[in-house]
Amino acid sequence: MKIYLTFNDCPNNDTNEILDTLKQYNLKACFFVLSLNALKYTSIMDRLTHEGHQVGLHGLNSINWSKMSPQKIEEDLNKAIAILNSRHILPKLYRPPYGTLTIDGSNFFIGKKIKLMMWDIMVDGKDNPDPEDIIKQITEDDKDKIVCLRGSVLKILKIIIPELNKSVEFTIWDL
Repeated sequence: MKIYLTFNDCPNNDTNEILDTLKQYNLKACFFVLSLNALKYTSIMDRLTHEGHQVGLHGLNSINWSKMSPQKIEEDLNKAIAILNSRHILPKLYRPPYGTLTIDGSNFFIGKKIKLMMWDIMVDGKDNPDPEDIIKQITEDDKDKIVCLRGSVLKILKIIIPELNKSVEFTIWDL
């Protein structure tokens, strides 16, 4: 079974420690980046790319598309992509904030070489999830899964990675 670890709303204050944990286990992950955060945390962005992690686009900021006009969605996505491109990052994956997919947002990507990538399991640190429940959910069958982590997940990550590392293959996409 393959597990694709992904992180939303990156980079942020926890990203360096998350990277340290991944490095400890020689794991790669995909970080869905908010471009305004990429401008704020440039050294973390450098580290992400230098250490071989994937960078996906999560938007300019974390605004739910359902609250935006089609023009504003397109404007924000163009700005977000331009910011990443200015750092020599060409995102090939996209995940909308809050997982809210609109027709206008989807249409923006037609003809672009950026794939939509949602998740199978969402782990939100603010919900204070039980790490054992997360492990059970991931290993309940032998299907590959995309696991999305968001919020304060460092403590959870430090528990689930050593346990899962015994029985699953962590991987990133071959793009």
